[in-house]
Amino acid sequence: MTKRKLTTFFFILGLIALVALLPLFVKDVYYIHILTNLCLHSVFAVSLWPILAMGELAISHGAFIAIGAYASSVMVMRLGMSSWLASLMSAVAGFLIALIIGYPSLRVKGAYFFLLTFAFTMTVVLSFSYLFKPIFGGAEGIANVPPFSSLVIAGRSVEFSGKIENFYVALLLMLFTVGIVYSLYHSRFGRALAAIRMSDLLAEHIGVDVRNYKVFNFAICSALAATAGSFFAHYHGHVSPTAFPPTLGIKILFYVIVGGGSYISGAILGVVVLDILEETFREFGQYEVLASSLFVLIIMLFMPHGLLGGLRMLKSQIFKLLRVKVAG
Repeated sequence: MTKRKLTTFFFILGLIALVALLPLFVKDVYYIHILTNLCLHSVFAVSLWPILAMGELAISHGAFIAIGAYASSVMVMRLGMSSWLASLMSAVAGFLIALIIGYPSLRVKGAYFFLLTFAFTMTVVLSFSYLFKPIFGGAEGIANVPPFSSLVIAGRSVEFSGKIENFYVALLLMLFTVGIVYSLYHSRFGRALAAIRMSDLLAEHIGVDVRNYKVFNFAICSALAATAGSFFAHYHGHVSPTAFPPTLGIKILFYVIVGGGSYISGAILGVVVLDILEETFREFGQYEVLASSLFVLIIMLFMPHGLLGGLRMLKSQIFKLLRVKVAG
């Protein structure tokens, strides 16, 4: 391991430790709730990132989050299943549905695939609103979804009804998602996706099964989104179609673009910046949406590679200036 990689590793390790220790110093449950949402939204953004990394634009993530939330809620409340098992099964449901949707839809690309994911999202939201009302609850949704069931950890029973316990679940889910995505991206699978991003034809010429790679990548990302949806249901205790509007997929897309679509860490940075901006302007009502929209517009115009890309460019310019001064 090089010195640079070792430094990065310890920096990330220290950052994780700092975040994990925050509940010891932050006693206000409101701020714990904000931290939990930051972790959850990071899962949304990071799990979308590989789809963008293979060169496709999708807004179906909100639909898979809804599928995970409803699947987990129904299995726990209607079938009496354990919440942890229901969370796992919701990931399986997301994976299988993504396979079914992915095989025909990923035959097209670009604007056509974008429109297909939008149509799928609308279908999911309308289905939960109007179909099988005794199961999904119609427009009102499913209320009183129980929190995750207690676990025995180190000989002590841990309940997950409190904010702090759910924060640690969200943090672990975020780290798990980042680990999965990072491992895939820095493997042969990730190199195949990079080739697909450059050119489908080029990837086929070097022996990559383009369609299968695309579909499997789409399914993995959708399963992670569904898992996050399961956490959403058990954390908030209520799911309804209004909690997963079609614009949710666009918002997640903005997280990645604003932070920097070229980097996994950029997705997390986008979540932190946009969520803090949203919370800052929440008390101003309609100006909250206006402020967020203007910020996204400014970033896209003046930092096309996102905040992280802009910071890296600024860093290189500063070092360049310093080298010129030293040489002079």
